[in-house]
Amino acid sequence: MYHANISNASLHSMPVEVSHTDFSLPLPHTQDHRLYHATLYHASSHSMPVEASPDEVAQETRSIRSVTSRHCPIQGVLERIVITNTGVIVACWQVLLTGTEPADLRAALAAALPRSPPRDGQMVKEPSMLHTTVARLLLPPETLHATVDPQAVGNAVRALSSQLCGLTAEFDEVWFVEEQDLLALALEGRYIKHVAPLTCPARDQ
Repeated sequence: MYHANISNASLHSMPVEVSHTDFSLPLPHTQDHRLYHATLYHASSHSMPVEASPDEVAQETRSIRSVTSRHCPIQGVLERIVITNTGVIVACWQVLLTGTEPADLRAALAAALPRSPPRDGQMVKEPSMLHTTVARLLLPPETLHATVDPQAVGNAVRALSSQLCGLTAEFDEVWFVEEQDLLALALEGRYIKHVAPLTCPARDQ
């Protein structure tokens, strides 16, 4: 049985449009802005798969919705955009005190999903981190090194970071995603999503 691989917060605010023109670089894949997300917690992953029946997936979905019903949306300000040593261009968010702390939400999800990989098996190692992938340099390394000027890459990313620094966003729901293809959200593969709103009960009082 396949399992829901990723539980992540989906960004629902003014989308950050990233085009080839912004970078002037060979980018075979820019993240679909409709799927911008910040990974929160893995119930299962390609490196530490956890088998689950449909009934178990349904129970996990109920557990996640129970968690999100007790937490407010995450409020963030874009701090900077960087490129990793593996060629992934990511937006790094500074979390505001007016919303839920990612570390608190991750801890609650860990408690609600006891069969999930332990902390050292989670893809996001730092509990307070919040980041969004906006593009990937997917050319083979030998081609990439031959065709891309590292200085030009750095300059383009820094320019975009300067342009978008200070952008605010609200992460107001969690998607519990059953990936049927590896990296389905990142590479537009097949997946099933279960939406769990961050409802912030205090706002209803």
